[in-house]
Amino acid sequence: MYIELIMLVDFFFNYIILITTAILLNRIIKLKRVFISSLIGVFSIVFVLFFNKMNVILVSSFLMCIIAFKYETILYTLKNLLYVYFSSMFYGGVVYLINVNFFNNYNNVLVYLVILFVFIPIVTYVYIKNIKNVIFNNSKYYYLDIYISGNEKIRVVSFLDTGNKLM
Repeated sequence: MYIELIMLVDFFFNYIILITTAILLNRIIKLKRVFISSLIGVFSIVFVLFFNKMNVILVSSFLMCIIAFKYETILYTLKNLLYVYFSSMFYGGVVYLINVNFFNNYNNVLVYLVILFVFIPIVTYVYIKNIKNVIFNNSKYYYLDIYISGNEKIRVVSFLDTGNKLM
C-alpha cells in the first residue's frame, strides 16, 4: 500500500470526524481550520507509522480539536475531544463492519475510498439524525411532583408532549 494513499484516506476520515463532531455539538467552524486540523492528523499518523509512538496520537488529537474548534475552556475542549474519539470509534467500526462483510477478500486502498465516499456519507446522515433525535427527546423530560391527600408527595419523571408532532 502506498503511503500517500494512506495519508489521503486518513485526511478524509479526519475531516469527516471533525465535521461530524461540529454538527453534533452545534459548533460554528471554519472549513479552513478543519482542513489544517486534518492535515495535522495525517502527519501524526505518518509519524506513528515510522516511529511507533502512540502518545503522538493523543497529543495530535488534542491539537486537532484546539485548531478546529478553537480553545474556549478546558471543559469545552475536552467535550470536543470526547466527541472526536466517539465519532472516530464509530466510523472505525463502520469501516470494519463494511470491510469484513462486503470486501473480505480485498486488501486495497480503493475499497477504503469506496467506503469513504459511498457508505460514510449515508452512515453519517443516519448517525447525526438519530443522535439529534435522542438529544431533542431527552430535553423534553421533566420532574413532576404529584401531591396526594394533602402532604403525601410522589415525584415522577414525565414527558412534555405538546401534541405538535402528531401526524
